[in-house]
Amino acid sequence: MELNYYLSNIDYGEAVLILGSKYNKAIHIKGDTIKEFLLQVATDKRVIKVIKMVGIDESLLNKKPSEISNLDETLVILAYQLLQGKDLVINYLDVLLNYKEEKYLKTLLSKLVHQYKLKLAVFTNNMSFCFNLVDRIIIVKDKEIVKFIDNDFYNMELYQYIDIPEIIKFVIACKEKGKKLDNYLELSELIKGIYRLWRSI
Repeated sequence: MELNYYLSNIDYGEAVLILGSKYNKAIHIKGDTIKEFLLQVATDKRVIKVIKMVGIDESLLNKKPSEISNLDETLVILAYQLLQGKDLVINYLDVLLNYKEEKYLKTLLSKLVHQYKLKLAVFTNNMSFCFNLVDRIIIVKDKEIVKFIDNDFYNMELYQYIDIPEIIKFVIACKEKGKKLDNYLELSELIKGIYRLWRSI
């Protein structure tokens, strides 16, 4: 499936999760150094500007691709995409990140999308990565878009295509037992909600 098919259904300044389809074309960092890789698509001045946007230290530019962390690799790929235009694609780039790195990436992506009015297409099975990041969800079946859903992760239609995240399962189970909990997406907020519920008993 062509990426342009998905991007044509995303507005500038919007982040979208695409479910039911995989985008398998990965960007691989090629060249002796990170700088050499980025200079394939832009001038030195523009490279410096964009790496600052994504939070890459200039000293990283002289490193070999094999010498950088998973997060730095993800940031370099984002910088490469930014140097090519206003479309960003998270193509399972979150899978090798720890919780802190994932949180940093989400914050950065949200800033890039909303402040710089970029398009972001997220291809991942990691639903928690998309919480508080995406504006809409596109559901694809047989290479055709069948449904658009606002960023409502408690909409059960989603889970015909992907497993229900544990936090959502837990909240739904509590509600079925008559416990008044909000539709939490963050574990820290859920814990606060449970504490408030306990205090009210």
